[in-house]
Amino acid sequence: MGEFLLHPGFTPTTARLIGLLVFLIGVLSGALLVALPFVAAVEADPLVMGLLFAVCLAFGLPLYASGSGRVEALRIAAAALLGLGVFSLLGLFVDGTGLLAALRPLYVLWLMLPAGLLGGLLLNYFAGALERIDPAPR
Repeated sequence: MGEFLLHPGFTPTTARLIGLLVFLIGVLSGALLVALPFVAAVEADPLVMGLLFAVCLAFGLPLYASGSGRVEALRIAAAALLGLGVFSLLGLFVDGTGLLAALRPLYVLWLMLPAGLLGGLLLNYFAGALERIDPAPR
């Protein structure tokens, strides 16, 4: 797992390591938001988790994707956001079909669905654009 996040082009500067940590906290808070309607043991405040998700991604991702290895960092972030979006979609599907009833309202899933899918697709597009502009690894 560590080799995946710390990819071969990753140069460990203080700012990049802090950016990676802040980004991971943002993804973790997003995962808690996605699990919130279905897991009774999660007692997190949705407002706090939503703010942590947005703020940690907004500040952690630029720090993590700075310097060399920017394309790989953007692809890793895109995969994380797409995963959150797909699991949000899965939660909405499971509740909508009646396979498993949600314990709490599903509004967080409706918010995480476009944030995860659109954010992940945009980051993947930006990574591809960076590769087309300069095909040399960054």
